[in-house]
Amino acid sequence: MKTLYRLTTANKLRTAIDRKMVKYLDRRAARNRQLRGTRMAIFANEHVGIHVNQYGVYERHELKVLFDFLKPLDDAFADATVIDAGANIGNHALYFSHHFQKVLAFEPNPDTFRLLAFNTELVENVSVVNQGLGDEPGTLMLVEDRLNMGASSVVRKAGAEERQIPVKIETLDVATADISRIEMIKIDVEGFEINVLRGASALIARHQPIVVFEQHEREFSDGSTESLRFLSDLGYRFCWHQKGSTMDAGVLRKMANFAEYVAGVRHRIITDESVPVKNHSMLVAVPDRYHRTLLG
Repeated sequence: MKTLYRLTTANKLRTAIDRKMVKYLDRRAARNRQLRGTRMAIFANEHVGIHVNQYGVYERHELKVLFDFLKPLDDAFADATVIDAGANIGNHALYFSHHFQKVLAFEPNPDTFRLLAFNTELVENVSVVNQGLGDEPGTLMLVEDRLNMGASSVVRKAGAEERQIPVKIETLDVATADISRIEMIKIDVEGFEINVLRGASALIARHQPIVVFEQHEREFSDGSTESLRFLSDLGYRFCWHQKGSTMDAGVLRKMANFAEYVAGVRHRIITDESVPVKNHSMLVAVPDRYHRTLLG
């Protein structure tokens, strides 16, 4: 007997673990599809895709908490449009489609946009635009993060091996000029939020929408950010998503963490006189017309 070729695969323990994981994900697949309500294509081995594969919807709990909080506005949403600025592969746009009459989703990365278009083509009330948003029209260079496409940014300097993609930019004021009612804008543009807001000045003055956006700790100076100051000057007040314990590090924090392992993690929408200086994945800016309804 003569061996012509030999291949040694991973050890049996690792192979067994991998097989168990695949079977586990197979079992979850039907539940996740039912939870989402539609098909969804993802980038394999990428941050958002991994979460969609595991949970069915990326940031599922955060979205549920948000719309539970906004439930008093259900009737207003049902006849209005939501803007999804930085739509990625369509996770949030698909979720929004169950709450709004129309979803208008903007995504500048051409590769990500292909999945966005595929994921939403069977959903009649979602329209997609392969374009970025800012404070003036033009072309900017998008630095792509291949392990987390949602972290791609036009404000970050590229590393030696990172891909840079020219993307078209338009203002929301121009892109939405013919829309009669806009009740919410979600902005996830990795540090470019203030530019999107400035390019939506007329829209905000006309429609006074809820604005859902993120802010990084590095964007704060003197206890605030440009985006917070911009919206505050227009009469907006703020609340934000809080996940888990708020206790400082120490014995009490460890006890709280252990309790969460047993009883589950608590998600809350909270407000205060000022927005705490930290990373915020979900800030909610509430216009004056909804202060009493949502903030009491």
